[in-house]
Amino acid sequence: MGVLRYDVPAQLAALVSGHRRSFEHMLDLGCGTGLAGPHLVAWGGDLSGVDLSTQMLARAEQRGVYDALVHAEALDHLRAHSAAFDLIFAADTLIYFGRLDAAMAVIAQAVMHGGIFAASIECAAQDFAILPSGRFAHADDYLLRLAEPYFELLEQCPVDIRLEANMPVKGTLFVWRRR
Repeated sequence: MGVLRYDVPAQLAALVSGHRRSFEHMLDLGCGTGLAGPHLVAWGGDLSGVDLSTQMLARAEQRGVYDALVHAEALDHLRAHSAAFDLIFAADTLIYFGRLDAAMAVIAQAVMHGGIFAASIECAAQDFAILPSGRFAHADDYLLRLAEPYFELLEQCPVDIRLEANMPVKGTLFVWRRR
């Protein structure tokens, strides 16, 4: 966890495992350095990661748990893989998007019927806001409204995402099932 007390991949994976523990085609969306990989690989099946940063992908490769690592923009990758995944895992990925309506539609298109979409957000009072860090925060009800046509909410859990300037950053973890 370290000085930032960051443990979102483990916390989100624990929520997912309360609903399902086996997947055939998993995508770590915005995989970064692959922190989620060791938690996801335990569920079997193919594990791929996608990220825009080649440096991050190189670090994820060193973990030795991914079947494939793809250098691509996340939504472009999803558009090319309709109904391809039974798990899309987005730990600290949505924070790089402001409006999420198009992103939610593309994510839904890439998740198989009955598949799982798990994500974390940083909390905002309005639909979304850009933070001094350059990341975006989103309101829980905003995300729930956008997900509702595509997904059934399985679990929602408020958490402290990490410490920033020694203060907890409030966030929420979500687990949905594709309708």
